[in-house]
Amino acid sequence: VGSEMCIRDSTMSAAGDALRLDPQSPRVREMLAFAALFRGDVAGVGNELDQLSPAARRGEAAGLLAGTTRLMRMELPQARTAFAAVLQEHPNSIAGRLWLARVARMQGQPVEAEQLLGEALRAAPGNIEAASMLAAAALPGQPRAAEARAILQAAQAAAPAQFSLAQTMANLHIRGGE
Repeated sequence: VGSEMCIRDSTMSAAGDALRLDPQSPRVREMLAFAALFRGDVAGVGNELDQLSPAARRGEAAGLLAGTTRLMRMELPQARTAFAAVLQEHPNSIAGRLWLARVARMQGQPVEAEQLLGEALRAAPGNIEAASMLAAAALPGQPRAAEARAILQAAQAAAPAQFSLAQTMANLHIRGGE
């Protein structure tokens, strides 16, 4: 807990210094919003995002923050809308895909979640979050285990030197008694 407080305090101090130097910087507002998120201060996140220009609110970080606060409030349709907007504005956003996949899974849309996670792995084969979420869905006994496993196998075939994918597949083989 002590190191987390030190990181939070350091982040707030650095953001405060940056804000004094450039009070109009959207990156500083985003940093302050992330610090508020780490504190669990959802209202503080909103306050910082509200100070951004409309163009800055369409930025990837701001969109992810907006979606995350909606998700924290379990406002799934609004979180979906925010993360989908991130992908519309930033089609290469891996984080946007991961968050939208989480929402899709929570809304009972496993096919959409798998598609998004597969896209994330094609773009970033070493992405442990995407591989881990697919691996959880690919465990024996899961309703869409075969489909999730096929996505992981395709990702591994496309990036055979990616150790994390090989390790994920080995773990699935072991858990499946293969």
